[in-house]
Amino acid sequence: MSFKDIRLIKPENLEQLLKKNKFLTYRSKQIQNWARKIDIQSFNQMSNLPSDLIHFLNENFKLNKSKVKSSKKSSDGTIKFAIQLYDNLIVEAVMIPSNKRITACVSSQVGCSL
Repeated sequence: MSFKDIRLIKPENLEQLLKKNKFLTYRSKQIQNWARKIDIQSFNQMSNLPSDLIHFLNENFKLNKSKVKSSKKSSDGTIKFAIQLYDNLIVEAVMIPSNKRITACVSSQVGCSL
């Protein structure tokens, strides 16, 4: 069985799927809100969902997450991050501080040479 990332399902399709499986459709918004949280790692952390729904999600979907693989801070305060995506590929991000702001540069391509 191929598991699909829950965030790739359109809200209306998730509602239909929940209804088909005898879950209340308003749970779709709760699931989507949880799935957007940065620090959540699994469906088991969705504390306002019933256990049978959490079980259904675990059996049918996945929740892909990225993580910071490494970071390096330079003497000027610039921080370079290597971010590992769910497929184990790496993208880079850099935070560059200045007197009045912080600039974030996030690679939009795996293996970007710039």
